[in-house]
Amino acid sequence: MTRVVVNGNAYSDDGSAVRDMRQGGHREWLLLMLGDVIAEINSTSAVAKAGEAAISASVALQAKALAEAVAASITVGSTASLAYPEVVKNLATASDVVDVFVYDTRLDSDGGAWTDRCHGASWFSETLNTPTRGAKRAFPKKGIIVLRSGTTNPLALYDALDLDPATGAPRLWRIFPRSSGGILDGTPAACFAMNGRVWVATSAGLYTLDFPADRASRRDATDRRHWNAGIANASVYGGAATSGAIVSASCNHVHARVLPGGPLDPVGGLPIPTVAVATPAGVSVIHPTGAVANVTHATGYSQAEIVSDAQLMLCEAAARNIDVGPMPYAATVARGSWRTHGVTPSSAPALLASSTGTRYRLCGNRAAFSTAEGLTFLAPDDANNLNGMVAYTTKDYATGWQPGAALMAALCEGAVGVVVASGNLITNGSFTSDVSGWNGPGVWSADGAVITAPGGAADNRFFQTITCEVGAAYTIDVTTEAGGNSRNLFVAAGLNNTSPGSALASFTTSGVLMRVDFIATSTNMTVVLRTDSTTAGQTFTVKSVSAKKSAADRSYRGGGLVIEGALTRAAVSAGADLAAWSGWSNSNYLRQPYNPDLDFGTGDFSIALWTTNPNANSRSLLSRSSATGLLGISTVSGQWRLFTGDGGGSTILSGTTTPPATGYNHIIGIRRAGVLELWVNGTLEASAASTRNLTDTSAVLTIGNNFGLTSAWEGALALLRISAYAPTPAQIARMYADERPLFDVGAKAFLGGTSSAVADATYSEASGWLAAATADGVSIFAGLRRAEYLDGASIPLAIANDTMRAVGMEGGVVAFGSSANAGMRRDAIIGLDRMPATPVRAGTLRRMRAAGVTPDASPLSLVPRIHIGERETVLVEATIVGRVNGASDSERLSYVRRGVYYRQAGGNVTLQGSVQTIGTDTETTSGADATLAIDTAAQTVTPQVTGVAATRIVWAADIRITRASEGSLYEEAA
Repeated sequence: MTRVVVNGNAYSDDGSAVRDMRQGGHREWLLLMLGDVIAEINSTSAVAKAGEAAISASVALQAKALAEAVAASITVGSTASLAYPEVVKNLATASDVVDVFVYDTRLDSDGGAWTDRCHGASWFSETLNTPTRGAKRAFPKKGIIVLRSGTTNPLALYDALDLDPATGAPRLWRIFPRSSGGILDGTPAACFAMNGRVWVATSAGLYTLDFPADRASRRDATDRRHWNAGIANASVYGGAATSGAIVSASCNHVHARVLPGGPLDPVGGLPIPTVAVATPAGVSVIHPTGAVANVTHATGYSQAEIVSDAQLMLCEAAARNIDVGPMPYAATVARGSWRTHGVTPSSAPALLASSTGTRYRLCGNRAAFSTAEGLTFLAPDDANNLNGMVAYTTKDYATGWQPGAALMAALCEGAVGVVVASGNLITNGSFTSDVSGWNGPGVWSADGAVITAPGGAADNRFFQTITCEVGAAYTIDVTTEAGGNSRNLFVAAGLNNTSPGSALASFTTSGVLMRVDFIATSTNMTVVLRTDSTTAGQTFTVKSVSAKKSAADRSYRGGGLVIEGALTRAAVSAGADLAAWSGWSNSNYLRQPYNPDLDFGTGDFSIALWTTNPNANSRSLLSRSSATGLLGISTVSGQWRLFTGDGGGSTILSGTTTPPATGYNHIIGIRRAGVLELWVNGTLEASAASTRNLTDTSAVLTIGNNFGLTSAWEGALALLRISAYAPTPAQIARMYADERPLFDVGAKAFLGGTSSAVADATYSEASGWLAAATADGVSIFAGLRRAEYLDGASIPLAIANDTMRAVGMEGGVVAFGSSANAGMRRDAIIGLDRMPATPVRAGTLRRMRAAGVTPDASPLSLVPRIHIGERETVLVEATIVGRVNGASDSERLSYVRRGVYYRQAGGNVTLQGSVQTIGTDTETTSGADATLAIDTAAQTVTPQVTGVAATRIVWAADIRITRASEGSLYEEAA
């Protein structure tokens, strides 16, 4: 038996001490033992007496021998680096996992130092090694939270760094049982953790477990209740009810964020996070002061995220929309008054369309995802929401970034092989003399090239079945009669004529071409035309219908490119997901008939794509042309060229460099505020003024050739996007940086597995990676590139069933919640990952930033705001700057304001004297202004700005705060 006591702590290799080195125990205890050795040798008592010094030396030698004995069991070469291998383990075999969360305390405001300062907490002194308590007292540096719905022990916390000596799996740290009238009463739905606090959203309310302060509480629609006896004794309520109710007791989701200027908790010493909880009645925001601000909504929200210091994004519970608005401070505000804009599948920048009945969810980096169709990456523009970017990713395609008013996203699939034109699959689509080939229970008549569907029929359907290739894309073009239509026309394609499926479009405009894309799911698909009227005399007149195989348009507009001839699709590089199109000739190309979306007039536009460099020939890559209209990208003598033209002439913009002979190039042609720009691989090559009118009702879009089919492209094309918007230089840089890796050898761009149904997603603050859990495994993305795919086949010990329900990821740990278990994977680590954090001290410099956007001359209070506590005096000094959003900076605004504020016990925030102006204001247009404003309902102070009429101005304020108070409650962290 080997047992040694070092610095008062016992170590063994035979199980006679808790700190046992056997079977992987060195992972837990070796570093601690070495620290105890150093402490023992350097202790004052050891050097004070010779006898005791000799004893200490003997103890040190024994410890050295023990360390050497276990060194051989560590990974090869790790005696210097203390490396620990990857861990993949099951945590719980269960079918009721609803959420998992990886809590890395190193991301807390003090780097996790609080975990070493809780020796007086009730939970720290609990009896160890029980069914609900593990073998370790200190809170885990990296914890894995598993939330279950159908158990009496809904919340379990595992220590990702404390591995069981026998199984090698993370050991249980603590289970929190459900108790009627006590903690975690109700059915759990979601959890979140940061700064020593764990929040659990349940059907009975929002529970908060504050570990540094050793307190727990619950908020419901009535009040806030807490436990006086500490977390270890939170089985029944021990405290009186206080104010702090949330909008509904039934909680769907919870999220938290530490905002600038957040006050410190006087007990735990950490900044107090701001919390958002989603409920069926709306969202409640719990501010650090304890004040609650509610955004009410009749149908409620399924999820809430504090996506920035100043903004919330909320997922509607009964609709497929995301609401966006500023951090609320009023006690109650209706959704319509709070919401600044929405993100929907029907307007750009649009979310990937979701099936009826499904809801959107989102995660911390503003990546929204549906429960059925795939993943939508969002890159919002806070200055103007219409100018943000989206990128769609499914198991079959990835669009790359679509900026602003996206009108097309094509050539982005993974299918390979030769694709051959289908010709027109519709019989008698021009209705030359009758309606032969068409069927329908309604009364239909033909008159030359016109077909009319009268109202009053039992079902105004007119349909025809066509033969298709399963998985191929098809485009339906419908031309309507100009004028005389009194109802809507619906166009769809599906498995039958009664329920044609989700490819349904409604058109009210007459006299134009209408286009619908669909993917064939059967060899027999039915094209359906239908009016929405059952009233006699109300009609819709159709002139022609066609259906042809196409290259699908994956943008929300959905206007495919008809295939002419035969084209080849091949992976952009060996093993890559993304395929490029090639084989262009004067008979092989893609073409789209007139599309009014592409009538840019004299406005902004952008065309982005990736292509290989053919050679030094002059060739046409893309052309939208007719006898009078002209827009295109080509090469002349091996250099890129962007050109625009109309009846009055043309403007030609040529690049300045010759592209490399190998590899793919990122080409973007832009018109921004009357100036053409040509960007190659993220760099601006040329610019020139151009106001050519690009509206032409006869224009045809041709890909891979020019309008006259005389200059076929010789390279491969992928990721074609067209937008009625000119992306900013910053957006172009991101497009290039995120999309370029998709062309590397082996690059994965799609969701892994066989399902696009995303059930959950999570975002790592440390790595910036995103993990999406689908009905067939978990895909982890670095930017737009999939870095890893995990399922039961690759890590069977962690994923028992590929049908995923939840995923959590942080600090090298991924947690999985499947329909059969909860599991985890931890990356290989070195000893440095286990070192204790150094506490982050509060500094004397206290600053915060606030921001906002004014679209007109209405006053706006910037957010976040400064909370003023009772019996405090606060000096606020704000430097405020504003600029016009967009290419032309027509306003330059700057102000410096200073004010002293105080608040008596039980009183409101009060300004001492008046707000002072420091220096000279800068304004281009008089009437703009800035000041410091008080909100006594929220007890806050914030800069308030007044913009300029009909001008969108982006504001930023740098605020210096000096407080005088009786404690540290409202002291900001440095």
